[in-house]
Amino acid sequence: MAKELFDVCLTGQLLTGHNRREVAVNLAQLVGTSIAQADSLLDGATCVKSQVDHQTAVLYHEILEETGAQAVIRACLAQSDSTVRPSAPMAEPVQTDPEQPVVVEATPVLDAEPDAHPPASASPLPDPDTTQPFATPAPAPLRRRRQWGTAAVLVAVGSVLLGALYWLWPAPAVPGAALPAVGESLNLVQPLQQQVELYWQRQGYPPMSGAELDWQGPQPLAELASVELQADGVLLLTFSDQVSTLDGYTLLLRPAIAEQGYAWDCTGGTLPPAERPPECRGAAAR
Repeated sequence: MAKELFDVCLTGQLLTGHNRREVAVNLAQLVGTSIAQADSLLDGATCVKSQVDHQTAVLYHEILEETGAQAVIRACLAQSDSTVRPSAPMAEPVQTDPEQPVVVEATPVLDAEPDAHPPASASPLPDPDTTQPFATPAPAPLRRRRQWGTAAVLVAVGSVLLGALYWLWPAPAVPGAALPAVGESLNLVQPLQQQVELYWQRQGYPPMSGAELDWQGPQPLAELASVELQADGVLLLTFSDQVSTLDGYTLLLRPAIAEQGYAWDCTGGTLPPAERPPECRGAAAR
């Protein structure tokens, strides 16, 4: 005999009347984690519990939807129950004469006449008190058992969601891990720096925009960053998502006339000091 099993999953959608911030806060309180980590569970479908019976699946479903997140119960592969014993074969019916009535002999439970001389050691039973009603047994503490069951499910849900967050949430960035990508970007930008220097030598002043160097919009640096030319020949590097720890950070390259040609200052921009080469960190950060 097969036993039906079910999976309980978050769909990533919200129930009507709830917003994402509210649901993320409720999930964070349920799981015991940060709001940002709980919010990542709403980015797609996430299975919370697998291969449970229907009663347990319904309990998981109710708890999850109380947070405002949409949950579904899906049937999975049935599991055979090896503990089911075959039933005893039915006895063959006895053929009887249809014209004769069937007489069913009842087995007596008690003797018709009680023992007139009970043993001396047997004490007579007291007469029942018919004036008092029968005592109704107290109902079983179903509510308390329900509360304990809910608590166990909450712990299980929290452990499953924390396990999912372990794989979904990115590992913390290591300071300085993107230094090779920054160094490669600085090597790739050198030809553009030379264009600024040559323009300055010919015109006597630095270029004020990329149009003066015939640049068609920002110049890419091997998908690591893009470069824009600002006033006074300043180059603005904006790093892309190819280096996830630097996505959106900037680095300014500011030219100046030096004794032997031109010198470039790279201490500006929003790039963290730990991700800069030593010559770009400034005097305070060295």
